[in-house]
Order: sequence, then C-alpha cells, then structure tokens
Amino acid sequence: MVPGHTKCGRFHGHVYSVRIRIHGDTQDNGMIVDFHYVKDSIKKAVNKLDHRVILPLPETTNRMVVEDDGKSVYVKFDEKKYMFPKEDCVMIPVNVPTAEEICKVFIKWIADDLRQFSNIEIIELSIDEGRGQGVWSSLKLK
Repeated sequence: MVPGHTKCGRFHGHVYSVRIRIHGDTQDNGMIVDFHYVKDSIKKAVNKLDHRVILPLPETTNRMVVEDDGKSVYVKFDEKKYMFPKEDCVMIPVNVPTAEEICKVFIKWIADDLRQFSNIEIIELSIDEGRGQGVWSSLKLK
C-alpha cells in the first residue's frame, strides 16, 4: 500500500523476483563466493517477507499510522483503516513499503550474511514486480 497513490494506494500484493550481482576478487578456488552461500542468504531474506503483509515500522514511517497491540497490527492512511493478524505481518524499517524501499532493506540483510567474505566489494540486488518492472540497489562493502 502506497499512501496517496491512485493504484498502489489499494491493498494489493506482488510476486517478486530477486536478482543479485556480486563484485569482488576471485579467491584461490576461482570463485568470488560459492553460490551456495548466496542462495542460502537470499532464502533467509525471502523467508522473512514471503506470504506476509509488508508494513513499515511505526517509528520509520511518516506516511502511515502503524500500531501493534501484540496480537493485531492496525494501519491507517488517507481515509483507510486496516487490521491484520500480527502473525501475517512483517514490519521493516521503511517509510513506505515500495519495491525501492524493500530492495534497500533486502540488500542490507544479504550484505550482513555475506560480509564474512572479505573479497566481496559490491553487491547489487534487483527486486522485480513483473517482467521489466524492477528496481536495483547497490551496496559497497569495501
């Protein structure tokens, strides 16, 4: 939900796809990083968001009112009010849960996992809402 947006201001969902690029020096084994570690990191990040209502943390948004009473999460913006079971929600540090903002959070989670590989210099990550409709974020580790 994007407050003030005609179409995206409605409660809706997406089937996202994730693409990643890793830049760095190759190790003795000829790889920058084994894809096994990258895939595990992506799966962990996906599992945090998958099949959840993605909402901003109450303290990181100035566009929505988000309240958590421990069992339910209440969201208000524009003239709309929603209530969701807390177990169906994930709250992340964004102002509004757009693909751009979700991408920035997602890449930080991946970077936190992959910082153990000191040869990784840059991570680029794309979150696509559909074919040709995606955003990229990059994070420099070195």
